[in-house]
Amino acid sequence: MRLFTCLVLLFIGLPAIEILCLVTIGLLPTLVLILGAGLLGAYLIRLEGLRALRQVQEALATGRNPSRQVLEGLAILVAGIALVFPGFFSDLVALFLLFGPTRRAAIAILLYIFPNLRPFAGEQSHSGSDFPPAPKASECIIDVTPQEVRDSTQQP
Repeated sequence: MRLFTCLVLLFIGLPAIEILCLVTIGLLPTLVLILGAGLLGAYLIRLEGLRALRQVQEALATGRNPSRQVLEGLAILVAGIALVFPGFFSDLVALFLLFGPTRRAAIAILLYIFPNLRPFAGEQSHSGSDFPPAPKASECIIDVTPQEVRDSTQQP
């Protein structure tokens, strides 16, 4: 999809959906739903954001690849941005991304639509996740001790 098409859908489509929700549901119920979704979303962003950060730290501490946890953290960030936008539809998108099962489904759909986003595409790890494990730090470090070596062919 071209950038122009995405921008048109974003700037014309979203307000049209918001107006449709406002007209269909009514003003007062829409305002109550927006306020409730905002409060619930703020609580869930804090809770899920801290959980995602903890999972990334655990994955890094055990030497596993934190790609899945980072993607979930980015989905939580997108949910936070969607919650800032005024409107009922953007709040629904934010709440959709804040719940674990629907967030994982959204990530799976995103990776299906954009296969270039999937790191290490053809490999499967033995732990059952979509990404291979990261190498352990001890496998990547080469410890070198400097030592003076004299060349026997050179005359001082």
